[in-house]
Amino acid sequence: MKGLVIRNTGSWYTVRTDGGQLLDCKVKGAFRLRGIRSTNPVAVGDVVTVVPGADGQTALIEGIEDRRNYIIRRASNLSKQSHIIAANVDMAALVVT
Repeated sequence: MKGLVIRNTGSWYTVRTDGGQLLDCKVKGAFRLRGIRSTNPVAVGDVVTVVPGADGQTALIEGIEDRRNYIIRRASNLSKQSHIIAANVDMAALVVT
């Protein structure tokens, strides 16, 4: 089942599926083994593949589709790693006070 990551809170992600259902998801541990050099392999805006849990409210993220674009910054405490802030951004607005 495919869905869009709409919120990230700690190690939990909220994914809106193609059917409109909201699932609380965790990342499968295999992403850490693939050599991904970012602090968090999944970002808000990613299109992901999820496997629903038995309760119907939680799921595991098992795949990430290729990103069209992303906003990235260097991780604050780990200089050789990056932090992806958002992915597949269609529009951005700059607000200055």
